[in-house]
Amino acid sequence: MSSVKKIGTEELFRLKGDIPVVDVRTPDEYRHGHIPGAVQIPLFDNNERALIGKVYAHKGSDAAILLGLDIVGPRLRNYIEQAKKISPEQKIILYCWRGGMRSGSLAWLFSTAGMECYILEGGYKAYRRYVLASFQTPLKFIVLGGETGAGKSEILQHLATQGEQILDLEQIACHKGSAFGAIGQPDQPTQEQFENNLFEVFRTLSQDKPVWIENESITIGKLFIPRSLFEQMEKSPVVCINRPFSERLERLVREYAISDRETLTEIFRGLVRRLGSEKCQRAIEAVQAGKYDAAAEIALQYYDKVYGRQLEKKQQQIARIFHINKSLNINIQELITLGKELIFSN
Repeated sequence: MSSVKKIGTEELFRLKGDIPVVDVRTPDEYRHGHIPGAVQIPLFDNNERALIGKVYAHKGSDAAILLGLDIVGPRLRNYIEQAKKISPEQKIILYCWRGGMRSGSLAWLFSTAGMECYILEGGYKAYRRYVLASFQTPLKFIVLGGETGAGKSEILQHLATQGEQILDLEQIACHKGSAFGAIGQPDQPTQEQFENNLFEVFRTLSQDKPVWIENESITIGKLFIPRSLFEQMEKSPVVCINRPFSERLERLVREYAISDRETLTEIFRGLVRRLGSEKCQRAIEAVQAGKYDAAAEIALQYYDKVYGRQLEKKQQQIARIFHINKSLNINIQELITLGKELIFSN
């Protein structure tokens, strides 16, 4: 028999790059939120766990444990085979909701099969507490602002290629922020999984260097930026990217005209209260006629007004405005130098 060791969340992060992490909760629990990179060996399926919960409530823990043993007994060999396939090195990290019976039971089983097992103390619940608390860690954010279509996300990626720290919220959220932001993107994760995925990047960022982040409202599609992180963004210096209307319009058409006309029409219908019925109808007619530039122009004029109002509230935070044109004609090195000046002057 090999060993079973309990580990804290900090040690989990130290080990999980080398040792596979296994989530033993139900598929529904996993879908709702899990540690990024974790694979599943569910001890019970969704219905089995619900049934055990009912037995526990009506007949007590002993009856629930016996039912659990009846369910898992025939599957013990299969559990071991899955674990050894996941970890040929015979080392594995397990977690359940609280780090209790489910992870403990499989850790016992795997250790009897010669595997070295680690159990996350406090389970997924402790991990979630750690994740949410971490967003209060102060970082030296520089917010990249600019009107819709200015190419802020592209600039973030250019900064990353130069070794700058970035936090690309839209990429992690699988959404570009506007009403059209889901076009061309995979389905958004759950709120819980968004926070977990965000933390995977957040925890790698140094507190001593600039962190470039795009200006966002607190919502990105259906997801919410953690409040403590958003409050940091709201207090950080802003660098604005200014780009001609015609170039921004061209970018929007290129990015969003890949969608079908029915989808674009439904999005514009959802904007009727913001655009007004007359402009909304004109935009829909333009989409139906295949005149995407005309429809995009109506949307862009609306978003420019929204951005103008947001910018008025941040006048004191604006550190610099960069005027750029085609081919992303901006001196990235100048931007990087400005970022260093901003964080060291605060």
